[in-house]
Amino acid sequence: MCCVVRGAVRVVIHAPSGRDLSFEDIEAGGHFGELACLDGEPRSASVVALLNTVVATVPTAALEQVLLENPTIALSLMRR
Repeated sequence: MCCVVRGAVRVVIHAPSGRDLSFEDIEAGGHFGELACLDGEPRSASVVALLNTVVATVPTAALEQVLLENPTIALSLMRR
């Protein structure tokens, strides 16, 4: 999983027509990649920096440990 520390990113999907479809903009404090981190499956979306951006990665084992120890965080992540 990646957390946006500074800057902003855009989640895009590459359509079969060759166009990029914007899905979501994520600013500092947001995150992406949590589903792929938890289920190990590849995703069809890409992430593109909109500004000079810094991200921090959270390894799968660390994310799983946090979610097991903090049900409130786990519920928040599932609701998102």
